[in-house]
Amino acid sequence: MTKNYAQYVLEQSHSYSDKLAVVDELRSLTYQELESHVKQFAYKLKKSGLKPQQRIVLCFDDCVEWYIAFLASVAVGLNPVCVNHMFPIETIDKIIKI
Repeated sequence: MTKNYAQYVLEQSHSYSDKLAVVDELRSLTYQELESHVKQFAYKLKKSGLKPQQRIVLCFDDCVEWYIAFLASVAVGLNPVCVNHMFPIETIDKIIKI
């Protein structure tokens, strides 16, 4: 069975639990912390009623939270659509409607 990106990253928490996994200007997370946050967010996504293969739009700054949301989305089988919040609203609207 082929692993997706989220599965690969989360597996790293077993080997590198105390190593830095992601860093932004405000905070950093170890692989163990990242895994915990991703699992929590993935649970919330499942509870929200979203189904595998549905699209979810992620519109964040480049930050730890974006990476958590991206990994959690992929982990539960969603198709994340990453949108730069700096795009003009018309462009964002077109991307969302595709």
